[in-house]
Amino acid sequence: MAPAQTITLNVSYELPDETWRSIAGVYQQMAGWRGYKDGIPYWFGNDGDAQFLWASVEPSGLLISGNLDNDRWESWMSDLLARLTGVLGIEVHDAGA
Repeated sequence: MAPAQTITLNVSYELPDETWRSIAGVYQQMAGWRGYKDGIPYWFGNDGDAQFLWASVEPSGLLISGNLDNDRWESWMSDLLARLTGVLGIEVHDAGA
């Protein structure tokens, strides 16, 4: 089953390690944090569970994908965007928008 939600954020994969450590700190503060599985951060559950999210750093940006109900997805993404914007000092948004 394909993920219900997917977004690529304007967060470059070429950021320095120190910045990625700060982003990892944001991950851990987010609702539903479950930790890393094979180096991939997960929230709410694991791939294949009824509800889950994961993140992956791609050349196109920071990919967030998974299955959440729409209200939880909107709320969670709004929180993530605000936190990443604060940490990075740039407005983080949908890279495809």
